[in-house]
Amino acid sequence: MLLQVFSIFDSATKSWAPPMYSRNNGQMIRDFADAVADSQTKLAKHPMDYALFELGSFDDDKCKFNLHATPIRLCLAMDYVKAPAAGSGGGLGASPQERSEATGALSVVPKSKAGESGSK
Repeated sequence: MLLQVFSIFDSATKSWAPPMYSRNNGQMIRDFADAVADSQTKLAKHPMDYALFELGSFDDDKCKFNLHATPIRLCLAMDYVKAPAAGSGGGLGASPQERSEATGALSVVPKSKAGESGSK
């Protein structure tokens, strides 16, 4: 059977997790998202530090790896952080501006949205 090979990169420690195997990208992305949603995991506690990468494939019939020249980033843990409910206080916030300020990431807010005051 051909299995896909994945790893999680931790940007805070500049290190890779041991390889993980799955039938396909969708299954691994779902497992990654579930881990981000589990408040007991490091992924949930520090989502800004983690990204999931596809490394290649492994054929377990032939015991043969076929690795990409460069790992392919599939998603960031931040992609699966749920915004807190309105009025819950704290958290990363729902808007791109609030998420950018909380994570230090750059965000582009469309000019039509940035200048709106709520009245037409």
